[in-house]
Amino acid sequence: MDYPYNPGSKVGEQPTFLFYLKFGCAVFLISKAAQAILQDTGRILGKVVDVVEKITDIIEPSLQSMGYVVVLMKLSDGARRKTLTIMAERKDETGMSFDDCTEISRTVSALLDVDDPIAGAYDLEVCSPGLDRPLTRLEDYEKYKGFEAKCETFVPIDGRKRFRGIVTGTQGKNIVMEMPDGEAIVPFSNIRTAKLIVTDALIASAM
Repeated sequence: MDYPYNPGSKVGEQPTFLFYLKFGCAVFLISKAAQAILQDTGRILGKVVDVVEKITDIIEPSLQSMGYVVVLMKLSDGARRKTLTIMAERKDETGMSFDDCTEISRTVSALLDVDDPIAGAYDLEVCSPGLDRPLTRLEDYEKYKGFEAKCETFVPIDGRKRFRGIVTGTQGKNIVMEMPDGEAIVPFSNIRTAKLIVTDALIASAM
């Protein structure tokens, strides 16, 4: 189970933070046992959210002072141990190198060794956003205006949760996309996930 965290909504070659836990179900009657399970799940999710927020508070100031921006952070449960994935980029918008990822990894490891917010053993992964980068901050939709993207919402808008089109910017706290069937205005707070789509135009802009 993944618990992504998106600092932009407080969430290269590879996609960096956003929390979600989605349940799709139709319930007419729910037993006390089922209620207890849902309550326990809520408590577990709340604890995970608290952990990732704590990690963010611990590492973000140091990474910012080093010239990095956290794009996405995700805490995942593996078969044997957890994995903390940190996606970051440079403030100066130059490409992330192996040395950058190594520097971030060493710094984060040292900081988390002191506070130890993650119970048990875990793996740390550091990566940079790729061309199909996630859009985790409202300003991303201004920065990548004119490029194609797709997003999924928490709550349906006019009966739909998935949107794909050309990013045309923002209106207040909403993002605006031009889709084949017209303009879509989506509240930023309602966006569950969003990312750029690799197109010839996007590739050309990166060259």
